[in-house]
Formats: sequence, structure tokens, C-alpha cells
Amino acid sequence: MGYGYGVWIVLPVTGVKTHIPHVTIACNMERGDAFSLYQEFLELNEVDVKCSIDLSESYVLGPDYYEMNSADSGWSWGYKAEVSACVPTNIGRSCLPLSHHITMQYENDKKDLCPTKRELIYSLIGKVEVVDIRSDEPGEWNVISEQGR
Repeated sequence: MGYGYGVWIVLPVTGVKTHIPHVTIACNMERGDAFSLYQEFLELNEVDVKCSIDLSESYVLGPDYYEMNSADSGWSWGYKAEVSACVPTNIGRSCLPLSHHITMQYENDKKDLCPTKRELIYSLIGKVEVVDIRSDEPGEWNVISEQGR
């Protein structure tokens, strides 16, 4: 999988044991670019950002969802998310997700995914963080900004 470095909104979601629950602001970045984007994001917003998660809109994301750094890209599913924040507009298109979402499960094979839907929308306050997401294993992704320490 490996997505380089990125900027996430880390969310206080329970029940996700395999990776840090998050909404991606940007990924596939160099470390310095991720920290620059993080600083720009904080200048436009605060460190705490509201996200609304729509559990009635789940969808499967295939290996071609992002530009990958690895030929071993996997599958995932997640819920639609709306971010109540200003996102800097000078980010390269390859660093941005097609739409904001919170991924609930990552798998190598599509058949192992277990997407679920519920008629519920809820809001959470998450923290903006810089992340090291170079590993092919989502459980090895780490927050590296000061907010995560």
C-alpha cells in the first residue's frame, strides 16, 4: 500500500483495531511537504476539526483509488465524511483523495471486506496530524507531528 507521508484528521472512533481511524486530507507526499501542508492547514483552521460521518454511505475503494507507490495495493471500505475546515488549494491532485472518507477496513483481497451500512450520521472532533504511511501494513502507520505525542 505505502502512501508516503500525509496529513490526516485523526478521529476518536472505537472498534477499529487494525489502523488509526482518520480522514485523509492528503497523502503520497514527501515528509517536508506534509509538514508544510500541516502548518498551512493549522493557519487556516485550528488543530481540532469537526467531521460528519454518514454511516448510510459506505463504499469499497479499489487499488486504483490513490496513485500508489506499491504494486501490492489492497482493498478497503469506508464511510463518507464531510470535513468542516478550509483545505489549502495548492496541493497536487495526486495527493488528494477523490472524496473524504473514513476507512474502516483494509484487506489484500476484495472478498475479505465486510462493509456495513446504518441509517446514522454523527459528528466527531478530530485532530490534524502529520503521518508516516509508508508501510504496506496499515497497523504500522504512525502519527509523527507534535499533536500526536
